[in-house]
Amino acid sequence: MESGPQDVFEAAKDLWQGRRLPVSGDLDLAVAALSATDPIKRIAGSAILLISESNRLAIGEIVKVLKELCLLVNQISTEHHFWLTSTIVMLPEEILLRDDYLRRFIYMAIFSQSSSSRCNATLMLDRLAKKGDQVSKKLLQIAVMDEDSNVASNARSSLEELENDKAE
Repeated sequence: MESGPQDVFEAAKDLWQGRRLPVSGDLDLAVAALSATDPIKRIAGSAILLISESNRLAIGEIVKVLKELCLLVNQISTEHHFWLTSTIVMLPEEILLRDDYLRRFIYMAIFSQSSSSRCNATLMLDRLAKKGDQVSKKLLQIAVMDEDSNVASNARSSLEELENDKAE
């Protein structure tokens, strides 16, 4: 019988950090966590399903949960914000281009208190800008001035890459 951590957040962290591969118990925990009242459990459940690339639940159901969590952004801690941003970054950019809630969450994440959330936001903004999203490009231009050197460097690299792609 497969075994894994009984705490969905611990399971998500283990999988995220590549400490082990997902097992069916993780997927059971993840699906159950999507309906939890605790936002971090819902985030962790979503992350596990995205990391494992499981077909157990349609991506639309995961997106629905993430959208609900985006609406709670003012009620969650900085750590939860980081995990939510990290999970949304795992989604295909096409989903964010079609979904105003998720896209706006990433737009706002560039101004987060958490430098880790801002770094994650630059990753998704880069992907969205490459798909032609002009707001993402403008936000990357703002992020170049971030006080965190990693955020600024990520944004600068993204803009340079966009310019190089445009020149070709």
